[in-house]
Order: sequence, then C-alpha cells, then structure tokens
Amino acid sequence: MMSRTIIECERAQEALRENEERFRSVVESAADAIVLADHRDRIISWNGAACRLFGYSVEEVEGKPLTLLMPARYREAHQQGIERLRTNGRSRLIGKTIELHGLKKDGSEFPLELSLATWKSKDRVFYSGIIRDITERKQAQERLIQTEKLASLGTLVSGMAHEINNPAQGILAMAELIQGEDDQAKVREYARDIVSYSKHIATVVR
Repeated sequence: MMSRTIIECERAQEALRENEERFRSVVESAADAIVLADHRDRIISWNGAACRLFGYSVEEVEGKPLTLLMPARYREAHQQGIERLRTNGRSRLIGKTIELHGLKKDGSEFPLELSLATWKSKDRVFYSGIIRDITERKQAQERLIQTEKLASLGTLVSGMAHEINNPAQGILAMAELIQGEDDQAKVREYARDIVSYSKHIATVVR
C-alpha cells in the first residue's frame, strides 16, 4: 500500500515537472513578450521576447517592480489599480486588451498592446501580461492619416483652382478689352467686372 502511494506521488511529481517544462517551452517560444509578477507586484519571470523588447536580461528584472517597465506618468494609476485589486478583487483592466506605452532600458518609449490576467496560488494573487510592440502598426496608421490628409488637400486645391480659373479668365478678357476701348463708359464697365472677378477670387482663397 505504501509503495503504491509512493509510486503515485512520484508520478504526480513527474507530471507536474512535465507540465512546467511544457509551460516554459510555450512561453519562451512566444513571439509576444510575457511578464509574470507576484502578489508584491514584483517581476518573477519573463520570456526571451520580453528581454528583446525592453532590453533587460532576466537577471536585471527579477524581483524588480513592474513600474520599471512603464513611463512615470502611468505609475500612480498602476499602483492605485493594484491596491484596488488587493482590496476588493476588482480591476478595470483584467481580461481586457489596452494600448499604452512601455519604457525600455535605454529610456525610450514605445507603443504597446497589453493583455492582463490574474490567478491565485495559496491565497496569493499573481499577474501575467502579454505585451505586443505595435510601433509598426502605429506608423502605418500615421502614414495612412497623412495620405488621407494629402488626398483631401489635393481635392481642395483642385476645387479652388477651378473656382479661381474662371474669374481669372474673365479678368484677362476684360483687361484685353480695356486696352482697345476708347469709350470711357465701357472702360468703366469692364473695370467693374474686373473688380467683381477679383472679389470672387479673394473670397475663394480667404
């Protein structure tokens, strides 16, 4: 009976080790950065993608607060959120994907997408974050916005050119008529037309 219990215990431990190895393999092979933190809000583990993204080695971040990875403007709100989660178990961010900025070792910031989750072990809360660098996505969005702005500007300029061209042609025609006209009454009439066309152009470009 005792030997059977020992065998079952050994099998359970072996299964646990296999699950841990499988978990580590999945985490390390992930393209996104994965950061794990304990109930004290201290980093306990992260994968190779996180090392490459933030620029820290595993040894440099283990035991450090999560605020190490975020710009100063986020830290107060982060601490308030952690305290709220500890107090009543509620969080506005857990289970959601949000966009904010991360802070690299060299002090530079970058836009990221963050998915947060929690779990409990022995009545202690642990946190996990999956982080994706969205710098290229943001740059593509900015290029699209600039392209749309240029397209709108081109349409506007084209419309203005059309609005200006017609009265400009009228001004040119009236000026040519004035040059060969001796009748002062007609000259004044042509001059009034030139003034009218000029006012229209001024209205368009204002």
